[in-house]
Amino acid sequence: MSTYKLWCNYLRIDRFIYPDEKKLKFLNFCQENNVIYLSEIDEELLTQYSKVPGVGPGRIADIKNDLSEIVERFSKQKLLKKLLIVV
Repeated sequence: MSTYKLWCNYLRIDRFIYPDEKKLKFLNFCQENNVIYLSEIDEELLTQYSKVPGVGPGRIADIKNDLSEIVERFSKQKLLKKLLIVV
């Protein structure tokens, strides 16, 4: 799951994962387990979450997809900053 580790330790989960009906359960799970930052989400945490009643592979896939999108968005911003510095 290292591809989902973000280099920014200060990005709060509740600021980047929208609390819709499906994701609210994950946000509550994170809060109950004192997981505050995106950088704290790893494969072990997702495995624990997958054991919560009502959580299936689809929800885990949705969370992984959200994390991938966040990583991609920040990677693009990081690249843009590098390009702007060069110009």
